[in-house]
Amino acid sequence: MASTSNPTTKQSSIPPPPILAETMAPRSSKTWNRALTLPRPSRKLRTTFSKTRKPLTLTRFPAEIRENIFSRCISIVDPRRSPNLIIALRGHPLLYAEVLRAFYRLNVFVICRDTLKTWERLGKNTAVLEMVRWVDVVALTPHQQVKFNILPGIFKPVFGKNQIERLNFTVSTDVELSKRVAKVLKGFPNLKYVGVWIRSVIYGVEERGKMDRAMDVVDKAIGVKRKMSTVSATSAEHWFWEHASRLVLPLPGKEERMTASKVGRLTVTKG
Repeated sequence: MASTSNPTTKQSSIPPPPILAETMAPRSSKTWNRALTLPRPSRKLRTTFSKTRKPLTLTRFPAEIRENIFSRCISIVDPRRSPNLIIALRGHPLLYAEVLRAFYRLNVFVICRDTLKTWERLGKNTAVLEMVRWVDVVALTPHQQVKFNILPGIFKPVFGKNQIERLNFTVSTDVELSKRVAKVLKGFPNLKYVGVWIRSVIYGVEERGKMDRAMDVVDKAIGVKRKMSTVSATSAEHWFWEHASRLVLPLPGKEERMTASKVGRLTVTKG
């Protein structure tokens, strides 16, 4: 969870980053396709705040209370502009940094064709990559499909040391499932939730059996039983693994542990 700044801190070192082109607030079905920008507070705004004798009421609350307030005011209503609270706080460095952290921590960030250019810019800003918590890789919609390898490429600067907690992506075969789960658990060590979309309509009995066995291996390796959340209109099943703390690779020496073989697939071995 992103930590908030102490009210006594003069200014956060986190730069105001660009918002992703397509985001959606938690529990919202809407997605946005236009890129938004959060510019740095203008000199005029900073001067205005510095000359104000009375501090903003928000600064009188503890950081935890402010974070709770921010979490209820950062949903995107108009895809052509930033949330109103973020705009209002641009002239206050401390509060602006805090609301940005809440924005990146609580929204879902989508990787698809429409957002690739924005992700290219974002990939150069490690401060932002470290704040993001929830990422979806879109591969079910034909005109928005992207390759899975784009995900580790974007997060390469913080691969293995980021704060991503929730991740969704698509798999087509049992081999893809094993390789991709092994890769994300290695590169995203704070994951609490991993979801996979599987196109069940393409499977025969034999292929379906292979996929089920591959998911059984994941269940056993990480010690968490998979669950199915939904089946989409395109006959794609969504399965997920979730843990209240985090999904981890068991340490060597335990009776059963997960390892990545030379081809990067998950295997269960005896310790």
